[in-house]
Amino acid sequence: MWYWVYFVVLISVMYVGISTIGRLSGGSGESLYSSIVNLFTPLILLLVILTNVLFAAGIYYGFIVSSNALSISIAIGIITAFCYSVLLLGVTITPAKLLGLSFVLVGIYLLR
Repeated sequence: MWYWVYFVVLISVMYVGISTIGRLSGGSGESLYSSIVNLFTPLILLLVILTNVLFAAGIYYGFIVSSNALSISIAIGIITAFCYSVLLLGVTITPAKLLGLSFVLVGIYLLR
């Protein structure tokens, strides 16, 4: 039971870290070159390393509980991205988005 909690929490925090990397590095760039250069600042590199460590730890716990850990982690990423966009970016919730999210949740349940 606790391995599922570790898996979901680590993968969710990893996806939030990836979204933060995107906002910090690409949001302020005026061109492709400046966006690439922004990736090599200390804070961004620290976040890249942390998200990779979280992904490795999350996948480790995921493979303990299920052989479909990669598929489940992608589905968790979809859910996390939806929640991130609603809470922090102000995206409106539509019935089509909720239907898609429910399909993802049913898919995770069926992969257990």
